[in-house]
Amino acid sequence: RMMLTESADIKEIMQRCYGSTKGCAKVLFPERFELPFSSLHEEIFKVLDDDSINRVVIAAPRGFGKTSLCTIAQPAKRILFKEKKFIVPISATATNAVTQGENLKRELMFNPMIQQLFGSIKSDTFSRDQWITSSGTMVMPRGAGQQVRGNLYNRYRPDLIIADDLENSESVMSAEQRQKLKDWWFSDVCNSVNRARKDWKIIVVGTVLHEDS
Repeated sequence: RMMLTESADIKEIMQRCYGSTKGCAKVLFPERFELPFSSLHEEIFKVLDDDSINRVVIAAPRGFGKTSLCTIAQPAKRILFKEKKFIVPISATATNAVTQGENLKRELMFNPMIQQLFGSIKSDTFSRDQWITSSGTMVMPRGAGQQVRGNLYNRYRPDLIIADDLENSESVMSAEQRQKLKDWWFSDVCNSVNRARKDWKIIVVGTVLHEDS
């Protein structure tokens, strides 16, 4: 890993990462993103970093790196540069969602480059179910069907929701389960943001498992 010794180096690295999920991925997580990015990756970076786009859906095959981009690089950028106050990672089960949150937390806590550039992000509130960074961002993992609407962190509603692998191969085969998930998603999750503001973003990422998924 690169070690920074000059203030000019630090400034250059910070400028490369600021506002750029691609820059954060390559600079902060080089071991996760060793291969060159494709033109499709470039399209994904555009929509992830464009704050005028509030709702994003990314469907890509296994092995594309979409989970690492959307559950590690994107929220890390938002946390480190204090761009979001209340992040909700969502997955098919609460266990999966917590695991994603713990993976993100581990990178933020022990990544040498992050430590050198941003210092410690740990606070006194750092449980598995929800945690707050030293910069003041709440992360609250949720499984499909769990309550999201109505949750507040201080005066903030969720402003970044990232759903990764929201469906699994078993539940997606049931029309009843698909409808139940759809109802929860549009009534609970999509209505949890503050629509009076324009600074929220909902990202759905996964592999298409069924024509009606």
